[in-house]
Amino acid sequence: MTIIIIIFLIALLGVLFEFMLVGICIAIGVVTILSSFVAAIPLYIMVKKANHRFPWLAFIPLGNIYLMYTISNKPFVLFEGEIYIKDRTTVFLYYVLLLVLYAFGIFMCYCIRDDYFAFMDGLILVQLVFYAAKVVLQYPMYKDMYDMFMYKKDNRVLSIISAFSFFIATIQLWRICKNKPVQYVSVINTEDII
Repeated sequence: MTIIIIIFLIALLGVLFEFMLVGICIAIGVVTILSSFVAAIPLYIMVKKANHRFPWLAFIPLGNIYLMYTISNKPFVLFEGEIYIKDRTTVFLYYVLLLVLYAFGIFMCYCIRDDYFAFMDGLILVQLVFYAAKVVLQYPMYKDMYDMFMYKKDNRVLSIISAFSFFIATIQLWRICKNKPVQYVSVINTEDII
């Protein structure tokens, strides 16, 4: 009789643990949706002030990233002037390609899961490459957006921090959404632009 009670208690603990995991997953999902919505409001305000064609994309995942890349009318500059890309939508497509390659890299790491150390090494390498590439693509995005809505000349440090931290970027968006945008006037030779 005591074995049946012990088995029943173990099964009950297993069910409670599953409910706890489901609850944690739901809580993480709710927090993610709320934080995305909290960041979407100032982005919507900024895009509306900049007279962008699609301000409603601020509330759609990946649409908000598209708006952040295309809100500025400046050419996209990588590596402090080494690479100019005129069409900022192209840079957004590079970012989407980066996300697809990241998912593929994680999948490939999962495929070699038989060897734990190879799996972990691959996973760490994929994470490092992804975040390095993400910062390289997002630093100019934030810098151009901050240059457009902040009246400071040098926003490099804040742009780097924003590329690393979504929460800092959200706070900064709330700070600058009250400002009027400053439009960019081209002074570079457009023949050198891709």
